[in-house]
Amino acid sequence: MAPGPGDDVVLDGTSTKDAVIDVDFSISSLQINSGYTGTVSQGGATLTISGPYTQTAGTFNGGSGVLNLGSNFSLNGGTFSANSGTVAFVGSGGQAFPPTAVTSLAHRVRDLRLARASSRSAP
Repeated sequence: MAPGPGDDVVLDGTSTKDAVIDVDFSISSLQINSGYTGTVSQGGATLTISGPYTQTAGTFNGGSGVLNLGSNFSLNGGTFSANSGTVAFVGSGGQAFPPTAVTSLAHRVRDLRLARASSRSAP
């Protein structure tokens, strides 16, 4: 069963099972928290997150799909790799990502898109 547009997905130490994203879907937020040792594999599907993406543990493998981020991006631990996929910042308001996340994204993302009409800035 896939989560829906209003769902906050939290992966933590209560389960270490891997998660496979094999269909397009939208969620409210994604938290990959301390204690989660599994892997989230995106494959070729599109994942749209309207709220924040926060990762402090575990592994996110983006595959060839599109990861649409509508809010803040925080990478404070774990492993993030977009592989051959696209990471797109598509929020209509301000989006924050700390310098450590920018450095991490620069080394792990092949196709990074800032798909907004308004101005953007990083702290």
